[in-house]
Amino acid sequence: MFGKESPDDGITRRLEEFSSELGSAAKEVLTCLTVLGLPADWAVLSAVAGGAPFEVCLRRAAALGLIQVEVHSPSGGERFRLAPELRTELADRLEMNERREAAARGALCWFERYWLTVETCGAEEAQEYFRLAELGNQVEVALNLGLVLAQQANNAGRPGVAVSFCRRTLRIVEDYRLWHQLGLALYHAEKWSSADQALERALELCPASTEQDILWERGTIVHHRGMAAAAQLRMTEALGHFEAALALTEQSGNTAGKAVTLREMGLLFGRWAGREVDALRKTEFLLAAVDRLAAAEAWPDLYRVLTNLAASAPASPSQVVLQALWLGMRVATPAERNAQVALWPAAYLQLEGPISYRLAAYSALVEELSGEASAQWKRRGSGTGALRACAEGLGITTPEAFDAWVEREGLRDPERLLRALERDLENQIPRREWRFDRSRLPTLDVEQWQVHLGSPGG
Repeated sequence: MFGKESPDDGITRRLEEFSSELGSAAKEVLTCLTVLGLPADWAVLSAVAGGAPFEVCLRRAAALGLIQVEVHSPSGGERFRLAPELRTELADRLEMNERREAAARGALCWFERYWLTVETCGAEEAQEYFRLAELGNQVEVALNLGLVLAQQANNAGRPGVAVSFCRRTLRIVEDYRLWHQLGLALYHAEKWSSADQALERALELCPASTEQDILWERGTIVHHRGMAAAAQLRMTEALGHFEAALALTEQSGNTAGKAVTLREMGLLFGRWAGREVDALRKTEFLLAAVDRLAAAEAWPDLYRVLTNLAASAPASPSQVVLQALWLGMRVATPAERNAQVALWPAAYLQLEGPISYRLAAYSALVEELSGEASAQWKRRGSGTGALRACAEGLGITTPEAFDAWVEREGLRDPERLLRALERDLENQIPRREWRFDRSRLPTLDVEQWQVHLGSPGG
């Protein structure tokens, strides 16, 4: 390994000195450091070096300036990496089988030491050890890491990265969970036909078992096939997938999954031809989704379905939209959606008294506190515009009178406004009309409400 000439005579001399002192052990240690892309600790180096007297080798290599020693935070232990100027040169000298053998040992050691003991691992480390498992053809390690990295990428809205991890892992091992993640990633990348093909393959490989976890997984895959079909406007096919998913989620006891499928079925009918029967079926499915989500206490999803239901049935949305507003004051919900929903009752309902202008003030306050009060919001129809219209209806026409009225009514004070609006909503909705058990939700926390406006959900 160290017999070739190097342009850097100093490096060549030190390599030769290291090799002559420690022989084959020197080669083992430098081989593993060349293959490992990140600093490695004692345990990994010991495994990858194949039993070489690595401690003696490492100390001598450090003294010769061939490797760098770092103190790992927060463990305080030492980690070692090859000097950057050596990596390319030594990598060129390694045979492929040497690389693969060292990579396989490194991936397996890391997997047993960190993964199976559930110790924490950063994203950079996980990707590096996935590369080692890939290079060393370590099937179990590659499968576990590939799945996790693909799921993380999908959850982070990076479908291209998820597709890459899935395809790389599938070259080593075929597993229905990988095909499922690949289908999801392709769906989010709007490659719906390819997504459906991947999901179909996931179903073919998914075990035909009655175990709850497998039924749960199959129901989720079928649900996602429905979403892929709906995205391609293959409505009858999508409905068939959703109905099959409902049956599987019922068997598995996946209440939240069933509610999500019902919601998608409702939205599917909303996208259909617009015939009266389809509108009725949409409402039917959305109402069923409301009941399921309320039972599962899936509050953010329930908020979305309530607002979808209110938008789909404008003839009688009062209790639904007002309940959505009451719920939106307690859970993280999209700020723009919150601001818009607060204006719906004025369009649909004949509300009188303070509730009418408090709803407009609530919309304006959401816009302001969430940063949505930009130029696009400063128009008639925004919360601020609706509030001024309410003031004009009360005979308040000058800026001075408007400001005094807003101050007197506490319409810009989150604490006063939300408490008053909460009472208005509860008085407006008859007890028997509530679609969920209010006692299962926390009491209104105005400070937390303001935090929700700045959160990803809000």
